[in-house]
Amino acid sequence: GGDEFVAIVRKEHYHRFDKIQEDVKRIFTKPFFLKDSEYYCTMSMGVIEFPTEGTSVSELVQKADIAMYNAKKSGKNRVANYVEDQNDTSIRRLNLEKHMREASFGDYNEFEVYYQPIVSIGKTLVQCKGAEALIRWNSKLGFIPPSEFIPLAEYLGLINPIGNHVLLEACKTCKAWNDGERPDFTINVNLSVVQLLQPDIVQVIKNAIEESGINPSHLVLEVTES
Repeated sequence: GGDEFVAIVRKEHYHRFDKIQEDVKRIFTKPFFLKDSEYYCTMSMGVIEFPTEGTSVSELVQKADIAMYNAKKSGKNRVANYVEDQNDTSIRRLNLEKHMREASFGDYNEFEVYYQPIVSIGKTLVQCKGAEALIRWNSKLGFIPPSEFIPLAEYLGLINPIGNHVLLEACKTCKAWNDGERPDFTINVNLSVVQLLQPDIVQVIKNAIEESGINPSHLVLEVTES
């Protein structure tokens, strides 16, 4: 799946296992040529042994995934063997990845938008002027804090569709407030750097404004401090 591959070394070739690993690593030390340019690609490998570390295909693939994740976590471009005591943390990470992909394939209803009031404190009047839209993931694993799932969404390349969903929902909510008793309310929406770098970001914002019907001057876009 994606850019992941499974390589099986048969029993009769096991004596060459170390050399096979080195051969694969050596391939990635050389550049790939594409349209008259050189490109370098790194490789992270997770290694497991059968039947020591599992007997079913699903168990072996999962543990190979865990080992590969640990290779990436250690700095990428390296080989890591499966270690049992790293299981819990890595399995949680893999479960989060699986559930985030599933949540992103549907209508994004697991990603809830919360609204934090923005209050203007004047000398004579304290008044709520609008709100900031904050995303929360109410997953099948429970509530996952943004500090954990936002970096994961960026890593998986899912931050753009999730961010687009939040933007549209926030605009629709603000439009409802404006049509009701809060005609001057504004909505603040965070954009990650990953979103800002997308070539269609202007069109995405334009679509959200047009679909929701919000007054564009009521939408405030924020860039995170990091």
